[in-house]
Amino acid sequence: MVFSILAAIWVVRLPQTRTVRSTGSFWQTLQGALANRRFLFFLLAGFLVQETLSAYDGFFSLAFHDIGGAFPDTGWALALGSLSNVPAMLWAGRLLRNHSPNKIMLLSAGTYVLRWTLMAAFPIPWVYVVIQLLHGLSFGLFWISSVTYVAQHFPAPLRATGQSLYSMVSIGMATISGNLICGMALERGGPVLLYSVAAA
Repeated sequence: MVFSILAAIWVVRLPQTRTVRSTGSFWQTLQGALANRRFLFFLLAGFLVQETLSAYDGFFSLAFHDIGGAFPDTGWALALGSLSNVPAMLWAGRLLRNHSPNKIMLLSAGTYVLRWTLMAAFPIPWVYVVIQLLHGLSFGLFWISSVTYVAQHFPAPLRATGQSLYSMVSIGMATISGNLICGMALERGGPVLLYSVAAA
């Protein structure tokens, strides 16, 4: 769990962000934002945390079948995961009014670690189904709080660019890396190794 815990610590230790002022040309403003160590630190933390999501998005069905889960139950597990996003997203607004995005990201990163650790420790079909209720607290809250962080960091004219940059790193690059790592882990050690690596 070393890398996920480090990522969670990095996120919570990020100073309260200040909106980058839009001075000069578009490229000057963007260059100034990318030169901000706090934002680069945030991108790294987002990459490390979201990289583990490949263990769910790309390999959950295979892992679930590998531990003896029935294909219909795979659908129930995925449905529970999706439904858990609804209360998380409804709750997110209130949380973000009372707490900084940094703290919410820490909570979500910790939930990711708990989720993958439980799946590595208890490779039992019904346990895998129930654990997907943590999807909203991990993915849902992390995504909303990270998008909020980006919106606070960039001025209005550059917010779409900031969100695209974050998505490129946390969805694009993290997914490519995560799929490669998780695929090798599942092949070599089955679901236990897969989710042990994800928890790391």
